[in-house]
Amino acid sequence: MRRARKTSLIVLWLVLATLVHARLWVTYTDFFPEYPEWVGLLVTDLVDRRLGGGGVEETTLYYVLGLSLLNVSLLTGAVLFVLHAIKAARPGAR
Repeated sequence: MRRARKTSLIVLWLVLATLVHARLWVTYTDFFPEYPEWVGLLVTDLVDRRLGGGGVEETTLYYVLGLSLLNVSLLTGAVLFVLHAIKAARPGAR
């Protein structure tokens, strides 16, 4: 039960943090990194092939949400890794 609860909380965190990140990215575009052009072309190609197009708005939505999920996931993974390393380094940790 404890593992299911942790997994549920991480999934909930990823969803909410991704939405907040995407909203902030759209609102304050100057504070976020610019990705190479090939990333945008890849997203456009995926949207056109897999989802049957959808226009600029839909492609932009998938671009922002996809890269926001990537950013949040990488940051979350790094934080969890550091916390795990700190916990393992404490004396008496199993």
